[in-house]
Amino acid sequence: MARKSWSFRDSRLARRLVLAIVLFSSLLTLTVTGVQLYLQYRLDMSNVRQSADIIQDSWVPALTESVWDYNTDLIELQLNGMINLPFIMEVRLSLDDGQYFAVGHPAPPDSFLYNFPLQHVDHGKRKKLGALAVVIDTNQIQQDLIRYALTLLISNLFKAAMVVLFMLFIFHIFLGQYLIQIVAYLRGDDGHLSGQPLRLQRNKRQNDELDDLVDAYNDMAQCLEQENRQRLAESEQRALMQQQLARMDRQVTMGEMATSLAHELNQPLASITGYADISKRFLAQQKLERVDETLTKISNEALRASEIIRRTREFVRSRKTTQELITVSALLEETVAIIRHSAEQYSINIELDLSSVHNDEVFVDKIQIQQVLLNLLRNAIDALKEQSGERTVKILAQTRDDADEVCIQVMDNGPGIDEKVLETLFSPFVTTKDDGMGIGLAISRAIVEAHHGQLTAYNSSQGGACFELTLAAKNHE
Repeated sequence: MARKSWSFRDSRLARRLVLAIVLFSSLLTLTVTGVQLYLQYRLDMSNVRQSADIIQDSWVPALTESVWDYNTDLIELQLNGMINLPFIMEVRLSLDDGQYFAVGHPAPPDSFLYNFPLQHVDHGKRKKLGALAVVIDTNQIQQDLIRYALTLLISNLFKAAMVVLFMLFIFHIFLGQYLIQIVAYLRGDDGHLSGQPLRLQRNKRQNDELDDLVDAYNDMAQCLEQENRQRLAESEQRALMQQQLARMDRQVTMGEMATSLAHELNQPLASITGYADISKRFLAQQKLERVDETLTKISNEALRASEIIRRTREFVRSRKTTQELITVSALLEETVAIIRHSAEQYSINIELDLSSVHNDEVFVDKIQIQQVLLNLLRNAIDALKEQSGERTVKILAQTRDDADEVCIQVMDNGPGIDEKVLETLFSPFVTTKDDGMGIGLAISRAIVEAHHGQLTAYNSSQGGACFELTLAAKNHE
């Protein structure tokens, strides 16, 4: 088996796997980063509160004493010490006597502000000296969080990319390359021999799901091949049996029409005998020119008898199916000529209407279609022969241009078909005749369907049964 190189573009499964990993990794990265940023924010705010607590607990009492003693040097020193605490941006001291001290950088309007009142207790009395305002640098907190977030995202994306590459490598090693081999085998583009079992290019069996899949496929392929061979053999046997049944049906048809065949042959033979006697008299009278004319008539009648025998032998003999281009109108005229004498025995009139057919060339097996028509006509005669009054079988051929088909209708004015029988009329061994086998119509429908046509039956609204045979016209083929 030829090895096919694996490509990421060739594997839809690999692309879906990568997409799933990327989506999951991105979601996980965002979630973890959000949690870490929240924890970092909590830590920063904790440091801010800790600085505020230190100022309130340690610096405010000392600053209050410095203000009470009015030691400006110590006040400025203490304010400069506060500004060195984390996140402190500016410290402002406003005294009630109007003095103002400020250390640090001017704070933006959205900065966070802590206010601490300065009160001194003197002889049990609390005196307000001023207020201390501490401005927290929130911008620094935001910038630290942004830098931390970028660091987390970049590191997590790098880890995700490494995971994706590792997963692709693992997928290729353990699954991807073997899936490509299986697909190539099933499509037949890897140069393997037809019928050769599927085998993966592994050093040895791993006894994993892939080996189980290959074994299951090989078992299934073997079963399907056996079933196909069996189905083909059964199909060939059915075709042979159908051909044999069709031949038997033709022989039965000709057996029932033996009287008609004898009548057809008797006419040209009687004519030949008569013309021969006439030729002898002309020879005796030395009328040689009349002899030549009579011999021509004898020859024509002999050809007529020969054609009847040829037509009968061709109809009955076993032969392979041979499709050819024939004219429906000529086939109908020949078929009516074969069966007309059988109809006349029961005073049944056969009417052939070809006025509505103009494109009547079809590509069929002439003998088989003729067999179908003879079966339909025989059934019509059987339905009428016990009936009193007018007995008519009408054959109507017409071209349906909208469907590119030729339709042949065989209608009689008999009693029609029982509705219960009509449902299963074309099933094998279904018959309304006491001595019938019930295979004629089943064989007829099989023949028509093998020619991609249709054969249906229904009761006519004017009374009697109607069989409709449709075949594709030449231009439709």
